[in-house]
Amino acid sequence: MGHRETSPKLTWENFEARLLQRYKVTAFNSFPSSSSSVRTGKRTSLKLFFLALLTITGGSALQAQTLPTLTSAAQIRQLNAQQANLGYPIHLYAVVTYFEPFSPNFFIQDWSGGIWVNWNSTLPKPAVGDLIEMRGRTVQTDFAPDVAQPVWTVVGHARMPWPKRVTFAQMASTTEDSRWVEVEGVIRREEYTDQVRKDKILSLSLAMPDGKLEIQLPWSSELPSELLDKPVRVRGVCGAGFSTRDQLVGVTVYVPSIREITVRQNPSLVPADAPPILIQNVQRFGFQMSAGLRAKIAGSVTMVANDRGLFLADQTGSIYVDTRDAVTVKPGDRVEALGYPGLFDTHVRLEDATVRRIAPGPFASPVPIGIKQALAGGNDSTLVSMVGRVVSHSSLPNEDTLVLEQDHRVFSVISKSRLGDIVLDGSTVRVAGIFVESLDPLQRVSGFRLLLRSPNDLHILEQPSWWSLSRALLLGGVFVVGTALALAWVAVLRRRVGEKTEALRATLESTEEGILVVDASGNIITCNQKFKDIWRLPDSVLKSGRDQDALERVLDQVTDPRAFLDKVEYLYQNSDLETDDIVDLKDGRTLERHSEPQKLQGRNAGRVWSFRDITARRQAEEDLRAAKKAADVASQSKSEFLANMSHEIRTPMNGILGMTELALQTDLTREQHEYLLLVKSSANSLLNVINDILDFSKIEAGKLSICPAETELRPALESLVKAVAVGAHQKGLELLCEIDAAVPRRVVIDMDRVCQVLLNFLSNALKFTERGEVVLAATCVPRAESEVDVTFSVRDTGIGIAKDKQASIFEAFVQADGSSSRRFGGTGLGLAISSRLVELMNGRVSVESSDGEGSRFSFTLTCPVVPDAAPSRSPQRPPASSYPRILVADDNELNCRILQGMMANWGWHADTAPTGASALDAISAAA
Repeated sequence: MGHRETSPKLTWENFEARLLQRYKVTAFNSFPSSSSSVRTGKRTSLKLFFLALLTITGGSALQAQTLPTLTSAAQIRQLNAQQANLGYPIHLYAVVTYFEPFSPNFFIQDWSGGIWVNWNSTLPKPAVGDLIEMRGRTVQTDFAPDVAQPVWTVVGHARMPWPKRVTFAQMASTTEDSRWVEVEGVIRREEYTDQVRKDKILSLSLAMPDGKLEIQLPWSSELPSELLDKPVRVRGVCGAGFSTRDQLVGVTVYVPSIREITVRQNPSLVPADAPPILIQNVQRFGFQMSAGLRAKIAGSVTMVANDRGLFLADQTGSIYVDTRDAVTVKPGDRVEALGYPGLFDTHVRLEDATVRRIAPGPFASPVPIGIKQALAGGNDSTLVSMVGRVVSHSSLPNEDTLVLEQDHRVFSVISKSRLGDIVLDGSTVRVAGIFVESLDPLQRVSGFRLLLRSPNDLHILEQPSWWSLSRALLLGGVFVVGTALALAWVAVLRRRVGEKTEALRATLESTEEGILVVDASGNIITCNQKFKDIWRLPDSVLKSGRDQDALERVLDQVTDPRAFLDKVEYLYQNSDLETDDIVDLKDGRTLERHSEPQKLQGRNAGRVWSFRDITARRQAEEDLRAAKKAADVASQSKSEFLANMSHEIRTPMNGILGMTELALQTDLTREQHEYLLLVKSSANSLLNVINDILDFSKIEAGKLSICPAETELRPALESLVKAVAVGAHQKGLELLCEIDAAVPRRVVIDMDRVCQVLLNFLSNALKFTERGEVVLAATCVPRAESEVDVTFSVRDTGIGIAKDKQASIFEAFVQADGSSSRRFGGTGLGLAISSRLVELMNGRVSVESSDGEGSRFSFTLTCPVVPDAAPSRSPQRPPASSYPRILVADDNELNCRILQGMMANWGWHADTAPTGASALDAISAAA
């Protein structure tokens, strides 16, 4: 069984050293160690070498023995179910990313990916962040390969892996299963998973732009209401919800601690006193609500559907509201509902809503409608009343259903209360209820039903008549007369039926699809000529009327007869199913098959099959995919070529600059000196353009890496300001550097890339600012015990950026103003490169600006804090009274504040004077 032991802290570098020692690898000793980028390349090369070594040794082992040892999570996940159940031995070094013993769920991740470990109560409990050496066997009992019979040793403690930013579609594809990921969305609902484990697992519903998923984390206190309706960034393990048939049914992110959930910003929520919007606006085409915004509506309750659902109506329409809490209002109450618009089964509704009762009110009056109005549409979710004759009724444990007929059209009425003892078949009734319509693929009303609020919504207008002797005799006479009329009428009907049959036949023959109609017993009723042509069936086969004869001829033409026959038998056994699928034929054709049941008064009357030849369309789709793949390959090749050619392109330019500089140091005429200065200036400009293009190409090709290292922030930022100080002085601009005292002295960060981004921001600020000031600022917010969120920003008083241009300035080769490239110069790549670099560091660039009022570019990075060494004993600070009195005089308020803060850090107290006159007055007063 697994056990914990005390060991020295194992980092990825120590782990690599062990691998080098184990496999006797010395080829990497030639790499220099002075460059962080080279060290990262070494680590990447080591991982690639290790993968190759595993492949080579694994291939040899397969020849030497049946089951080789698997040494990475990726190798385990590549096994199919049959291979995994052979019980391959495993040996991994990985980090524990999630553990809770109630489900149980135990996830680990190494450099290649994540895997689930089969834990039981006889094993010790691992801790999140443990770096462990794991041994065990592979197994697959459900959705994916797992680690069984685990035995592990704790060899150290490590930070969590860098999370992979993923979308809902990526997680739903199962490619990110068991991996440490990062997602963003809005918390829509929070609740405990069940009452039995109420103090164990908290479940959160997260709405993402392309789907909804569940978040689970261990929790033992009250619900954290501060997360509700907030846009958050979540880090956790991507998991899958699957059915008893091992099919994916949902996505779950397992979060080890609430510290991994960060509120990104204050959402744009609807204020409590904001006016409600009309229901028709929620349902109208073009009304858009993002996953992070809610809608507020008001109206009268027309029906309480269940414990967490009700129908609301205002003067413009009706809507179903799905509530967060149990419904406490009654029909007629005036309420306000605040929730998220969504779609369910083609119906617009309000989801995860909170409902507030405003005032009581009278019951709403139903709108009387007829069958034509019902089928015309526009009544969905509305309280209506209709009259009809009861055709039949049925009962289920939780509801009763009546089938009513009006003008030879039938519809159903559903009630949660018993109705069988109230109404008899044949009765004429008036019912009032919520109208729920069904739409066909062309969005036309194909059917509807009424939901009764209570038995009081049903009123019997006429009871069915009872038979009597006089009526029987009368009907007997009528029957005799009617028989004679019927004989004449039969002839008329026969002629009309013939006309209708011909019309139906003409309709069937005019369609592009092959149609086959069979009855409930499988006998062929009719088919069109297109069906015969598609399947190449002779008339003799169809004349028998038995589908078995036609099926035998069809099975000889399909590529997979067994699957085709199984599908037909399955649909005959499940008469209510409607399906669409693809059928491939041996002659290369592809057919699109559709099958749906025929219902007559609620009973199965047979099935309709339709077949369409889509061979040409499928070939066109394949050609389009091939063309797109070729274009992607060409684009990638271009980016990789430019990235690989960076040295060859820069070297000649550096030669030009170097030779020009040497030429300038020789004896030249004034005219020659001016020409060479122009050459040097042009070469520098061209080199900047080349650097931008090559950096952008490296990012596009995925060859630009981030190398965090321990860095002192304040000296690095001050050096950056000094580098651009000359340009600011030449333009007569104030250049200021404001670093918050709370910013840690040393953090782990890729300062080279941070300075590249900030230098770009400063250069743009100096370029587009004619007068005023440019300020570089750094602030921080503590995030965890050993991490801070550091915000870097550059603010200027320049020309600013219009609101409608702010979203596009981060695109490649784009500037806010088309004339800027001529007036100010530049490639339009700087901000695009900066944005991509910040995203590689798990941040995001934001801009605040107004046209003509300056700009502020900023980004926030999460940085581990490097603790300072124990300070040495310093001499006792003299009393404050011994310090000189300081007066700071500057007409720039920000300069005064910065200088005053610096002196406060030294223990000095300083007074400020905004003008020369006030400074002289302060000196005179102190004299």
